[in-house]
Amino acid sequence: MKASSLFAVTIALLLALGAAFGAKAMGLFNTSTPPKEQQPVIRILVARANLYEGISITPDQVYVRELRSEEMDFFPKNREKFLPPTPDAAALRTPTRNIESDQPVLKTDLLDLAFPDGVALRTAPGMRAINVAVPKEQSAGGLIAKGDYVDVLLTCRVADSENPGRSSTLSAFVARNLRVIVKRNTLWTVLRGNPDNQLVSYTLEANPYRAALLEFASTKGTFTLMTTSAPRKEGIAPLGAEIGRTSTPSYSIPDSVEYKDEDLRVDQLLKGELSITEGDLDRIFRLKAIVRRPAPRPIVIQQISGNRPAGHAVFSADGDYLGGSAPARKAPEGSSTGPESLGSSQPYGYSFSPPGAAK
Repeated sequence: MKASSLFAVTIALLLALGAAFGAKAMGLFNTSTPPKEQQPVIRILVARANLYEGISITPDQVYVRELRSEEMDFFPKNREKFLPPTPDAAALRTPTRNIESDQPVLKTDLLDLAFPDGVALRTAPGMRAINVAVPKEQSAGGLIAKGDYVDVLLTCRVADSENPGRSSTLSAFVARNLRVIVKRNTLWTVLRGNPDNQLVSYTLEANPYRAALLEFASTKGTFTLMTTSAPRKEGIAPLGAEIGRTSTPSYSIPDSVEYKDEDLRVDQLLKGELSITEGDLDRIFRLKAIVRRPAPRPIVIQQISGNRPAGHAVFSADGDYLGGSAPARKAPEGSSTGPESLGSSQPYGYSFSPPGAAK
């Protein structure tokens, strides 16, 4: 081979090697697929359990999970409808429809964020709010809900105040058709069980007299709440929708022995002319006055000198001399010297206490 040919071959080899190194450096021989750009993880807030219309959500009823493939098309177009991915974002929000478990909780499924109406706004005109706490066994298993109507049964140990050994246990309704406006002392409606051996609190709507009577009776016995249908009459518990805010409600029921004078009781109570006493419980339990043997009256002998009074001599029924002046006469027990009033009657001499109270 000629020297010129060898030189040409050498140059060609050197150029080929240079081209190969250059191609390798440029990655032309790399056949592996480059990694795809990693997509960010999208997290959303979903229901942990079924959520129900009108029942406020608690943080333990929702949780955060990753967006699923079947939800990829919906999310970008509706991003503003999703709540922030934290359970606290749904706390005490109220659904406007039922939401199934594991489904996203959207803002459009919830009422606008607002504080619920207070007790004053839930109470009809002229009515009062009274709180009672009863065991769940004495309130339909604790299943009475806000908006339900209840009758309040009072159970007492009724005894002769001068002879406590003579007693019996009686029950009677102290208020009828009261609307439940708050439960468990919270303005939100939440879904949770009632623990055993704990009292359940209910705030009831009652007219002023019945509210005062319930407060008085709460220390005299035990309450039992019995559910009832909504009243058809305005007399006992008028609904705010049935009477206007400017109208005056009537609480009397003419054909009811217990409620025929209700308007008068309310009026006297609001004017400070009526006090709640054991006499009100006497009426509710239909008790009769205890007949007690009156103490013998002293014998008064008037002394006269000529045609003028000369004094008095007072002797007991047994003939003992008691003095020289007559005792002041007392008004008969139960009589009233003031204007006629529903609250002027005196109690009949009974004492009232819870059934389990010590005798």
